[in-house]
Amino acid sequence: MPDSTATTVTQSSKLNYFILITVIIAAGLSQGLLLPVLSILLEQKGISSSLNGMNAAALYVGSFAMTLVAERILSRIGFKKLIAAGISLVLVSLILFPLLPGVKAWFLLRLLVGAGDSAINYAAQLWVLLMTPAAHRGRNLSLYGMSYGLGFSLGPLGISLLRFGQAAPFAAIALLFLLVLLLVLFKLPGSRPDKAEHG
Repeated sequence: MPDSTATTVTQSSKLNYFILITVIIAAGLSQGLLLPVLSILLEQKGISSSLNGMNAAALYVGSFAMTLVAERILSRIGFKKLIAAGISLVLVSLILFPLLPGVKAWFLLRLLVGAGDSAINYAAQLWVLLMTPAAHRGRNLSLYGMSYGLGFSLGPLGISLLRFGQAAPFAAIALLFLLVLLLVLFKLPGSRPDKAEHG
């Protein structure tokens, strides 16, 4: 007779994995959308290509900065809260992009998006690694990476939304992030990495 507790745990792990895949697709979409859309909008404002490129680099500066502190933050607040914080950071930035159209403001917002996406990636990938049995770890991590790439490649499709106004792409991706945030808050369990496993 099958163990009902083991079955429940397996189903719960599958649901958690599916949610993390959804989260990482959204993170990929945000980066894949923002890079071309913001470059186009800055070019339309007459910003030079060099300054445009430096502005785009802010995303990765923020991402790198978060990697320096993500481990300590994760050990204190856990996977769910770090992912939710990263999603919230990106969500607020997406809302502010159309409201604060200056180059300096966009540089700061891109820093925040990079930090938020990095927090999401760090926590979600480590969680997938720890929750997956060794026999399926390679497959699940490969699907995880492919999901991010899928989101990143679909992101530029948001350029077509510019015909509805400059705020349209930001509003669309912000709505997606809001739905993902609700999914994380209400469906993912609170969890922290065990010190032995984390090491």
